Amino acid sequence: MAYLKLTNVNPNYLEGSDIVINLDNIDYMVAGGFGISVYTTTTEYNSAAGENDNFGFIGAPSGSTSDQIIKMLKEINDAITASPGASVIPVRTTLQVDYFNISGV
Repeated sequence: MAYLKLTNVNPNYLEGSDIVINLDNIDYMVAGGFGISVYTTTTEYNSAAGENDNFGFIGAPSGSTSDQIIKMLKEINDAITASPGASVIPVRTTLQVDYFNISGV
């Protein structure tokens, strides 16, 4: 079991506590408009709701540019790639993490 530990968290979100994500459930991540979309191994498109189930989001600060969010995702991917087999992978992204949520996992 591997965990991703995001350490650069906005002090106004959960008192700045690190955010720990179980990577066993993560399929892939995509940089988007306001942060990083997180897709789980059980993500399915729910046509009735018009959205994906079991979908998460790592929120970037308002005013962040696309390039900054892409860099944030690259920092996360680089940390995961550099630590194969590690049980906890700490990463301090350049951008602060404003919030994290995931549903259905």
